[in-house]
Amino acid sequence: MVELEKLLEDSRRSSKRQAAPFSKGDPKEEPKRPGRRSGNDHGRHGHRAVPVGPVDRERSAPLPPWCPDCGGVVDHEHDAFQFLTELPDACPVVTRFTVGIGRCRSCKQRVQGRHPEQTSDALGAAASQIGPHAGSLATWLHYALGLSFHKAAQVLGHLGVPVTAGALCSGAQQTGTDLVPVHHAIVEKINEASWW
Repeated sequence: MVELEKLLEDSRRSSKRQAAPFSKGDPKEEPKRPGRRSGNDHGRHGHRAVPVGPVDRERSAPLPPWCPDCGGVVDHEHDAFQFLTELPDACPVVTRFTVGIGRCRSCKQRVQGRHPEQTSDALGAAASQIGPHAGSLATWLHYALGLSFHKAAQVLGHLGVPVTAGALCSGAQQTGTDLVPVHHAIVEKINEASWW
């Protein structure tokens, strides 16, 4: 009984004491050593897996004929492999479309040519656009990874595609507007579908 009262009193005092709010009590007499244990008993050792698929380039790192420490002759024992995976140098592809412009003889209406790879019919001040891959990368950076349009524009600029944050924002709004009918069609199909 006396021991229980002492424990209760210690508990009340520790709750009022503010000096060490995260104290876990007295330190252990023989604490474990900090850090990871040596050997293979502490779990899987992580490492980068060897790339799967064909190798794009091969380079050789031959043995030097002489030991760099003592100058003695070096005997070849075996070869080992090392892999390096790198991104290619960013090199944007710029396409110039020569757009034919004419006028109908009958109705005098202006007619303009169109190539399947063009993303817009705009000419003049709006004649320079970014392509669908660059635009989708910017959209993914913004909506999937949470980068601001400004930072997404910086990434594209680093890859060699100069663009403003305002242009990316405008493009994203246009994409959203274009997808509204698609969204409505999906909702309509789902509402009409049977549950069984």
